[in-house]
Amino acid sequence: MYEWLINPAEPPLWILITSLIVFISGIVARPFTSYLKFVYPTAKYEAIGNPFIQEKNLTPLIESKNLQEFIETLNTTKDYTITGDTIKQIQNNLNTNLYETIEMMRKDSSKTINPLYDLYLEKIDMFHIKNTIKQKLLNIPITTDTPKLYLEKTQNVLTQLTNADKEHLPDILKTYGFKDEHIQKIMTEPPNPLNIDIAFDTYYLNQFTTLKLPYKANDAKQQLISTTIDMHNIKNILRATQLGYKADVCHTLYIPKGREIAHWKFKELADLEGIAQIISALEGTTYFQHLKEQIEHYNKEQTVQVFINALDSLMLKLIKDISQKYYLSIGPTLRFLISKEQEIQNLKVISKGVGEQIPANRIKSLLLMEAS
Repeated sequence: MYEWLINPAEPPLWILITSLIVFISGIVARPFTSYLKFVYPTAKYEAIGNPFIQEKNLTPLIESKNLQEFIETLNTTKDYTITGDTIKQIQNNLNTNLYETIEMMRKDSSKTINPLYDLYLEKIDMFHIKNTIKQKLLNIPITTDTPKLYLEKTQNVLTQLTNADKEHLPDILKTYGFKDEHIQKIMTEPPNPLNIDIAFDTYYLNQFTTLKLPYKANDAKQQLISTTIDMHNIKNILRATQLGYKADVCHTLYIPKGREIAHWKFKELADLEGIAQIISALEGTTYFQHLKEQIEHYNKEQTVQVFINALDSLMLKLIKDISQKYYLSIGPTLRFLISKEQEIQNLKVISKGVGEQIPANRIKSLLLMEAS
Protein backbone atom coordinates (compact mmCIF):
# COMPACT_ATOMS: atom_id res chain seq x y z
CA MET A 1 0.00 0.00 0.00
CA TYR A 2 2.89 2.37 0.91
CA GLU A 3 5.44 0.92 -1.52
CA TRP A 4 5.67 4.34 -3.20
CA LEU A 5 7.24 5.75 -0.04
CA ILE A 6 10.34 3.61 -0.45
CA ASN A 7 10.45 3.64 -4.22
CA PRO A 8 13.71 5.35 -5.33
CA ALA A 9 11.95 6.55 -8.43
CA GLU A 10 9.42 8.53 -6.41
CA PRO A 11 10.09 12.04 -4.86
CA PRO A 12 8.71 11.27 -1.35
CA LEU A 13 11.61 8.93 -0.53
CA TRP A 14 14.19 11.61 -1.36
CA ILE A 15 12.24 14.26 0.50
CA LEU A 16 12.24 11.98 3.56
CA ILE A 17 15.97 11.24 3.27
CA THR A 18 16.81 14.94 2.81
CA SER A 19 14.71 15.89 5.82
CA LEU A 20 16.46 13.29 7.99
CA ILE A 21 19.89 14.50 6.88
CA VAL A 22 18.98 18.13 7.68
CA PHE A 23 17.55 17.13 11.07
CA ILE A 24 20.59 15.05 12.07
CA SER A 25 23.01 17.72 10.78
CA GLY A 26 21.21 20.31 12.90
CA ILE A 27 21.61 18.20 16.03
CA VAL A 28 25.29 17.54 15.35
CA ALA A 29 26.08 21.13 14.38
CA ARG A 30 24.26 22.85 17.22
CA PRO A 31 27.08 22.62 19.80
CA PHE A 32 29.66 23.80 17.26
CA THR A 33 27.47 26.71 16.19
CA SER A 34 27.16 27.73 19.84
CA TYR A 35 30.92 27.48 20.41
CA LEU A 36 31.64 29.67 17.37
CA LYS A 37 29.87 32.59 19.10
CA PHE A 38 32.63 32.65 21.72
CA VAL A 39 35.77 32.15 19.60
CA TYR A 40 36.58 35.81 18.89
CA PRO A 41 35.61 37.23 22.31
CA THR A 42 37.60 34.53 24.11
CA ALA A 43 40.71 35.24 22.06
CA LYS A 44 40.37 38.98 22.73
CA TYR A 45 39.86 38.58 26.49
CA GLU A 46 42.84 36.25 26.71
CA ALA A 47 44.97 38.85 24.93
CA ILE A 48 43.84 41.68 27.22
CA GLY A 49 43.97 39.69 30.47
CA ASN A 50 43.33 41.01 33.98
CA PRO A 51 46.75 42.15 35.23
CA PHE A 52 45.55 44.08 38.28
CA ILE A 53 44.42 41.11 40.30
CA GLN A 54 48.06 39.95 40.44
CA GLU A 55 50.47 41.20 43.11
CA LYS A 56 53.41 41.77 40.73
CA ASN A 57 51.38 44.24 38.65
CA LEU A 58 49.81 45.99 41.62
CA THR A 59 53.05 46.64 43.50
CA PRO A 60 54.38 49.46 41.24
CA LEU A 61 51.03 51.27 41.57
CA ILE A 62 50.96 50.86 45.36
CA GLU A 63 54.43 52.40 45.57
CA SER A 64 53.41 55.55 43.64
CA LYS A 65 54.53 58.71 45.43
CA ASN A 66 51.47 60.70 44.36
CA LEU A 67 48.35 60.56 42.18
CA GLN A 68 50.18 61.86 39.11
CA GLU A 69 52.71 59.03 39.33
CA PHE A 70 49.87 56.53 39.87
CA ILE A 71 48.14 57.75 36.69
CA GLU A 72 51.35 57.71 34.64
CA THR A 73 52.21 54.18 35.78
CA LEU A 74 48.69 52.90 35.12
CA ASN A 75 48.49 54.51 31.68
CA THR A 76 51.59 52.67 30.50
CA THR A 77 49.27 49.68 30.12
CA LYS A 78 47.38 49.68 26.83
CA ASP A 79 43.89 49.39 28.32
CA TYR A 80 43.90 52.49 30.53
CA THR A 81 43.94 56.20 29.71
CA ILE A 82 42.95 57.62 33.08
CA THR A 83 42.98 61.36 33.82
CA GLY A 84 42.15 63.47 36.86
CA ASP A 85 43.68 65.64 39.56
CA THR A 86 41.65 64.35 42.50
CA ILE A 87 40.76 60.96 43.95
CA LYS A 88 37.10 61.42 42.96
CA GLN A 89 37.96 62.34 39.36
CA ILE A 90 40.25 59.34 39.01
CA GLN A 91 37.70 56.96 40.51
CA ASN A 92 34.98 58.31 38.21
CA ASN A 93 37.31 57.67 35.26
CA LEU A 94 37.88 54.12 36.48
CA ASN A 95 34.12 53.59 36.70
CA THR A 96 33.83 54.83 33.12
CA ASN A 97 36.55 52.39 32.08
CA LEU A 98 34.54 49.50 33.54
CA TYR A 99 31.41 50.62 31.71
CA GLU A 100 33.32 51.03 28.43
CA THR A 101 34.79 47.55 28.88
CA ILE A 102 31.34 46.02 29.31
CA GLU A 103 30.10 47.86 26.23
CA MET A 104 33.16 46.62 24.30
CA MET A 105 32.29 43.08 25.37
CA ARG A 106 28.70 43.62 24.27
CA LYS A 107 29.87 44.81 20.84
CA ASP A 108 32.22 41.85 20.38
CA SER A 109 29.77 39.21 21.59
CA SER A 110 26.73 37.58 20.07
CA LYS A 111 23.49 39.48 20.76
CA THR A 112 22.34 36.44 22.73
CA ILE A 113 24.83 37.49 25.47
CA ASN A 114 23.32 40.99 25.85
CA PRO A 115 21.10 40.00 28.81
CA LEU A 116 24.26 39.14 30.79
CA TYR A 117 25.75 42.60 30.24
CA ASP A 118 22.45 44.31 31.05
CA LEU A 119 22.20 42.35 34.31
CA TYR A 120 25.80 43.15 35.23
CA LEU A 121 25.21 46.87 34.72
CA GLU A 122 22.06 46.54 36.79
CA LYS A 123 24.08 44.93 39.57
CA ILE A 124 26.46 47.90 39.58
CA ASP A 125 23.53 50.34 39.56
CA MET A 126 21.82 48.50 42.41
CA PHE A 127 24.60 49.57 44.77
CA HIS A 128 23.21 53.11 44.60
CA ILE A 129 19.60 51.95 44.85
CA LYS A 130 20.44 49.90 47.94
CA ASN A 131 22.29 52.83 49.52
CA THR A 132 19.32 55.12 48.92
CA ILE A 133 16.99 52.61 50.59
CA LYS A 134 19.29 52.42 53.61
CA GLN A 135 19.51 56.20 53.85
CA LYS A 136 15.72 56.50 53.70
CA LEU A 137 15.08 53.85 56.33
CA LEU A 138 17.87 55.01 58.65
CA ASN A 139 16.88 58.68 58.28
CA ILE A 140 20.24 59.63 56.77
CA PRO A 141 20.05 62.78 54.60
CA ILE A 142 20.33 62.01 50.89
CA THR A 143 22.78 64.23 49.03
CA THR A 144 21.50 66.29 46.12
CA ASP A 145 24.35 64.91 43.98
CA THR A 146 22.33 61.97 42.59
CA PRO A 147 24.62 59.56 40.71
CA LYS A 148 24.07 58.88 37.02
CA LEU A 149 23.28 55.21 36.59
CA TYR A 150 24.00 53.09 33.53
CA LEU A 151 20.50 51.74 32.83
CA GLU A 152 17.39 53.82 32.25
CA LYS A 153 15.19 51.55 34.38
CA THR A 154 17.51 51.76 37.39
CA GLN A 155 17.87 55.52 36.98
CA ASN A 156 14.08 55.85 37.01
CA VAL A 157 13.80 53.71 40.15
CA LEU A 158 16.53 55.71 41.90
CA THR A 159 14.75 58.97 41.10
CA GLN A 160 11.46 57.58 42.46
CA LEU A 161 13.12 56.30 45.65
CA THR A 162 14.94 59.59 46.23
CA ASN A 163 11.69 61.56 46.08
CA ALA A 164 9.46 59.03 47.88
CA ASP A 165 8.35 58.83 51.49
CA LYS A 166 9.11 55.66 53.46
CA GLU A 167 5.59 54.30 53.12
CA HIS A 168 5.87 54.33 49.32
CA LEU A 169 9.14 52.38 49.15
CA PRO A 170 7.46 48.91 49.06
CA ASP A 171 5.35 49.84 46.01
CA ILE A 172 8.40 51.11 44.13
CA LEU A 173 10.40 47.98 44.98
CA LYS A 174 7.51 45.73 43.95
CA THR A 175 7.25 47.49 40.60
CA TYR A 176 11.00 47.04 40.19
CA GLY A 177 10.63 43.26 40.65
CA PHE A 178 11.22 42.51 44.34
CA LYS A 179 9.13 39.74 45.87
CA ASP A 180 6.93 40.42 48.89
CA GLU A 181 9.13 38.33 51.19
CA HIS A 182 12.21 40.39 50.30
CA ILE A 183 10.35 43.69 50.61
CA GLN A 184 9.24 42.59 54.07
CA LYS A 185 12.88 41.98 55.04
CA ILE A 186 13.89 45.39 53.74
CA MET A 187 11.09 47.16 55.60
CA THR A 188 11.60 45.36 58.94
CA GLU A 189 11.59 47.68 61.96
CA PRO A 190 14.03 48.64 63.25
CA PRO A 191 15.86 48.80 59.89
CA ASN A 192 18.48 46.08 59.48
CA PRO A 193 21.27 46.81 56.96
CA LEU A 194 22.24 43.12 56.74
CA ASN A 195 18.68 42.16 55.82
CA ILE A 196 18.67 44.84 53.14
CA ASP A 197 21.95 43.51 51.72
CA ILE A 198 20.59 39.96 51.63
CA ALA A 199 17.34 41.05 49.96
CA PHE A 200 19.28 42.80 47.17
CA ASP A 201 21.70 39.88 46.81
CA THR A 202 18.79 37.46 46.52
CA TYR A 203 17.07 39.65 43.92
CA TYR A 204 20.23 39.73 41.78
CA LEU A 205 20.86 35.99 42.12
CA ASN A 206 17.25 35.22 41.16
CA GLN A 207 17.61 37.43 38.09
CA PHE A 208 20.87 35.67 37.19
CA THR A 209 19.28 32.22 37.66
CA THR A 210 16.47 32.98 35.20
CA LEU A 211 18.78 34.72 32.71
CA LYS A 212 18.48 33.23 29.22
CA LEU A 213 21.85 32.54 27.64
CA PRO A 214 22.90 30.55 24.56
CA TYR A 215 22.98 26.77 24.39
CA LYS A 216 26.00 25.31 26.24
CA ALA A 217 26.37 28.40 28.47
CA ASN A 218 23.95 27.37 31.20
CA ASP A 219 26.23 24.88 32.96
CA ALA A 220 28.93 27.51 33.52
CA LYS A 221 26.31 30.04 34.61
CA GLN A 222 24.77 27.60 37.09
CA GLN A 223 28.13 26.67 38.63
CA LEU A 224 28.96 30.35 39.10
CA ILE A 225 25.56 31.08 40.67
CA SER A 226 25.66 28.15 43.10
CA THR A 227 29.21 29.01 44.18
CA THR A 228 28.25 32.67 44.63
CA ILE A 229 25.27 31.66 46.78
CA ASP A 230 27.54 29.54 48.98
CA MET A 231 29.84 32.48 49.53
CA HIS A 232 26.95 34.83 50.31
CA ASN A 233 25.63 32.35 52.88
CA ILE A 234 29.03 32.03 54.57
CA LYS A 235 29.53 35.82 54.59
CA ASN A 236 26.04 36.37 56.00
CA ILE A 237 26.43 33.90 58.86
CA LEU A 238 29.86 35.34 59.74
CA ARG A 239 28.52 38.91 59.76
CA ALA A 240 25.45 37.92 61.76
CA THR A 241 27.55 36.07 64.31
CA GLN A 242 29.88 39.02 64.77
CA LEU A 243 26.85 41.28 65.22
CA GLY A 244 25.55 38.96 67.93
CA TYR A 245 22.39 37.76 66.16
CA LYS A 246 20.54 34.92 67.85
CA ALA A 247 20.35 31.54 66.12
CA ASP A 248 16.66 31.85 65.20
CA VAL A 249 17.37 35.15 63.43
CA CYS A 250 20.42 33.68 61.68
CA HIS A 251 18.25 30.86 60.31
CA THR A 252 16.26 33.43 58.29
CA LEU A 253 19.34 34.65 56.43
CA TYR A 254 19.69 31.55 54.24
CA ILE A 255 19.74 31.90 50.43
CA PRO A 256 18.74 28.59 48.78
CA LYS A 257 20.28 26.66 45.85
CA GLY A 258 23.94 26.84 46.86
CA ARG A 259 26.55 24.32 45.73
CA GLU A 260 27.97 23.01 49.03
CA ILE A 261 26.12 24.86 51.80
CA ALA A 262 22.78 23.06 52.02
CA HIS A 263 20.01 24.36 54.29
CA TRP A 264 20.80 21.83 57.03
CA LYS A 265 24.45 22.87 56.93
CA PHE A 266 23.55 26.54 57.18
CA LYS A 267 21.33 25.85 60.20
CA GLU A 268 24.22 23.96 61.79
CA LEU A 269 26.48 26.98 61.26
CA ALA A 270 23.81 29.31 62.63
CA ASP A 271 23.58 27.33 65.85
CA LEU A 272 27.30 27.71 66.58
CA GLU A 273 28.42 30.40 69.00
CA GLY A 274 31.77 31.65 67.71
CA ILE A 275 33.54 32.57 64.48
CA ALA A 276 36.26 29.95 64.99
CA GLN A 277 33.62 27.22 65.39
CA ILE A 278 31.93 28.27 62.17
CA ILE A 279 35.20 28.13 60.24
CA SER A 280 35.97 24.68 61.68
CA ALA A 281 32.49 23.44 60.76
CA LEU A 282 33.21 24.29 57.10
CA GLU A 283 35.92 21.62 56.92
CA GLY A 284 35.37 19.45 53.89
CA THR A 285 34.12 22.32 51.74
CA THR A 286 35.97 24.20 49.02
CA TYR A 287 36.09 27.26 51.25
CA PHE A 288 37.58 25.82 54.45
CA GLN A 289 41.32 25.99 53.77
CA HIS A 290 41.22 29.60 52.53
CA LEU A 291 39.22 30.69 55.57
CA LYS A 292 41.36 28.68 58.00
CA GLU A 293 44.46 30.54 56.79
CA GLN A 294 42.87 33.81 57.98
CA ILE A 295 42.22 32.73 61.58
CA GLU A 296 45.41 34.31 62.92
CA HIS A 297 44.68 37.51 61.00
CA TYR A 298 41.15 37.53 62.42
CA ASN A 299 42.45 37.11 65.97
CA LYS A 300 44.50 40.30 65.49
CA GLU A 301 41.92 42.37 63.63
CA GLN A 302 38.77 41.02 65.31
CA THR A 303 36.71 41.61 62.17
CA VAL A 304 35.12 39.07 59.83
CA GLN A 305 36.11 41.30 56.92
CA VAL A 306 39.33 39.28 56.67
CA PHE A 307 37.25 36.17 55.88
CA ILE A 308 35.05 38.07 53.43
CA ASN A 309 38.14 39.30 51.60
CA ALA A 310 39.49 35.73 51.53
CA LEU A 311 36.25 34.50 49.94
CA ASP A 312 36.33 37.28 47.34
CA SER A 313 39.92 36.37 46.45
CA LEU A 314 38.92 32.72 46.24
CA MET A 315 36.12 33.67 43.84
CA LEU A 316 38.75 35.00 41.44
CA LYS A 317 40.43 31.59 41.51
CA LEU A 318 37.16 29.67 41.18
CA ILE A 319 36.02 31.76 38.22
CA LYS A 320 39.39 30.95 36.61
CA ASP A 321 38.60 27.25 37.12
CA ILE A 322 35.14 27.74 35.60
CA SER A 323 36.75 29.54 32.67
CA GLN A 324 39.07 26.60 32.00
CA LYS A 325 36.30 24.03 32.42
CA TYR A 326 33.98 25.86 30.04
CA TYR A 327 36.66 27.37 27.84
CA LEU A 328 34.77 26.74 24.59
CA SER A 329 31.67 28.55 25.76
CA ILE A 330 30.97 31.40 28.17
CA GLY A 331 33.64 30.57 30.77
CA PRO A 332 36.30 33.10 29.62
CA THR A 333 33.62 35.80 29.25
CA LEU A 334 32.48 35.35 32.85
CA ARG A 335 36.04 35.32 34.11
CA PHE A 336 37.07 38.47 32.26
CA LEU A 337 33.95 40.33 33.39
CA ILE A 338 34.23 39.42 37.09
CA SER A 339 37.99 39.92 37.19
CA LYS A 340 37.70 43.28 35.43
CA GLU A 341 35.28 44.52 38.08
CA GLN A 342 37.72 43.49 40.80
CA GLU A 343 40.58 45.11 38.90
CA ILE A 344 38.75 48.41 38.89
CA GLN A 345 37.98 48.08 42.60
CA ASN A 346 41.68 47.45 43.35
CA LEU A 347 42.69 50.50 41.32
CA LYS A 348 40.14 52.67 43.13
CA VAL A 349 41.50 51.49 46.49
CA ILE A 350 45.08 52.27 45.42
CA SER A 351 44.16 55.71 44.09
CA LYS A 352 42.50 56.58 47.39
CA GLY A 353 45.42 55.17 49.37
CA VAL A 354 48.04 57.02 47.34
CA GLY A 355 46.02 60.24 47.38
CA GLU A 356 45.65 60.10 51.17
CA GLN A 357 49.30 59.06 51.70
CA ILE A 358 48.35 55.74 53.33
CA PRO A 359 51.35 53.40 53.85
CA ALA A 360 51.90 50.91 51.02
CA ASN A 361 51.58 47.85 53.27
CA ARG A 362 48.18 49.08 54.48
CA ILE A 363 46.97 49.66 50.90
CA LYS A 364 48.13 46.18 49.94
CA SER A 365 46.12 44.61 52.77
CA LEU A 366 42.95 46.13 51.29
CA LEU A 367 43.41 44.68 47.81
CA LEU A 368 41.85 41.47 46.51
CA MET A 369 44.10 39.21 44.50
CA GLU A 370 43.50 35.86 42.90
CA ALA A 371 43.98 33.12 45.53
CA SER A 372 46.70 30.59 44.84
